[in-house]
Amino acid sequence: MTTINKTDTWLPVFSGFYQTIWETDDDEVQEIEHINEIRVQNGLGEIVWDDIDWNYSDYALDVARRFTGEIEDKLKTLGMIKACVMQELVSPREYNYRNDSVNVEITLSASNVKTIEKYLDANLAEFQKYLRGNYSSYDGSISSYSNSLDAWISSLKTTLADSHQLGAVLQFILLNENPDVEIEIHGELIGNGCVLGAKNYTELTGGK
Repeated sequence: MTTINKTDTWLPVFSGFYQTIWETDDDEVQEIEHINEIRVQNGLGEIVWDDIDWNYSDYALDVARRFTGEIEDKLKTLGMIKACVMQELVSPREYNYRNDSVNVEITLSASNVKTIEKYLDANLAEFQKYLRGNYSSYDGSISSYSNSLDAWISSLKTTLADSHQLGAVLQFILLNENPDVEIEIHGELIGNGCVLGAKNYTELTGGK
């Protein structure tokens, strides 16, 4: 019987909405300009930002769902996972120390674990650099996880069952394969209509 393990973790690569490529300032400007062009054509006065009922929540959830799907496809193609299912989008009350994140459930088979193990073995130097860059303590910040390569790979099954470490390992693999993976996903989603818009678009443009 094939062993299947499911672990709750965080969505790799996604950087959140605050001050990242997913921030919506440009979308807002473009939407206002677009609506005003139509209003002028229809003989209506121009509107401003406050006149728009922005679909922030819908946009954020759309990004989270589609990003999860993109990551699932990439990791499955690499043979690293069996499934990645979105659970919820989490936004902090304040953005001083954290950004938005997505909780997901990752399903791994025994074959996936072996594939991950082989990948890490073939990229030990890169993985060590990743760990030192992300898990080294410094003045004012103490890492909750070791930056030692051995601590992560000596018991890989335990590492991959940890709610944080699983996401970290998968993020390393994705970034090691393509450092621009998030930028490429961003372009793909935007190109497929994943943008901020106005809930009251029809009303503002004089449509019915």
